[in-house]
Order: sequence, then structure tokens, then C-alpha cells
Amino acid sequence: MKAFDLAANPYLVVAGLLYAGLAGLREGAWLPGSVDVDPASLSDDEREQRGIPALPTSLAEVADAFEADEELTAAFGLELAGTIVDVRRAEVELFADAKPEDVAAAVRWRY
Repeated sequence: MKAFDLAANPYLVVAGLLYAGLAGLREGAWLPGSVDVDPASLSDDEREQRGIPALPTSLAEVADAFEADEELTAAFGLELAGTIVDVRRAEVELFADAKPEDVAAAVRWRY
């Protein structure tokens, strides 16, 4: 797994990957074909034709996607999953008008 933010909680990342893997085993899922180019170099149409979904581009989109994922919500439990989403949405609100360097300075040593 290559696509996660280095500020992510490593325990939650590993737990999420394990839960996703277990769900895939239960469902008999197969890995998609490899992508031999940088997906960012492809047009929206090309990515769609190849079945390459776009990753969220903001923390608000990440919170929405996590909340919408019934497998992960159930795996983490409603209370923890809800807390994760609430914390991320609070960060979105807290840093709504902040410059990226201000966000970095505020959270650099938090995690």
C-alpha cells in the first residue's frame, strides 16, 4: 500500500489494511491489474476506462469516504469510526482558512 499520508496514525492504517484484506478474502476479491503509469498523467477518461478511481483530494473528502465505507465502519466499531470522522471534520473546520505552512507548523509534532 503506497497511498497514505505520513501524518496518518500508523496503528489505524495497519488496522484498516488488515480489515480491508480480511473483507477481500471473505468476498473472494481479486487484485486489479497493475497500473504501469502514473495515474496523475492520465486524463479523467483514461482513468475511468482503466477502472482507476481517483483518491480523495481533501481531508473533508477523506472523512466522507471513510464514513461511507460500511466495512471499515463496522470493523473499527461505530464509536471509534465516528470519533475518527469527528476529529477529521474538526480539523477541516479549524484549518479552513489556514495556509499549508501554518497547518504544518501547528501539527508537525502532534503525531
